[in-house]
Amino acid sequence: MYVAYLATTLLAAALTGSAAVANVLRHDYPKAQADKIRVDHK
Repeated sequence: MYVAYLATTLLAAALTGSAAVANVLRHDYPKAQADKIRVDHK
C-alpha cells in the first residue's frame, strides 16, 4: 500500500510541476486553455 501511495504522490507532483513550468515558460497550451475559458493571462 505504501508503494502505491508513493507512486501516486510522485506522479501527481511531477504532473503539477510540469504544468507550472509550462505556465512559467508561456507554453501555447496554458495560453490556449486560458483563452478557451476567457481568463485574463497578461
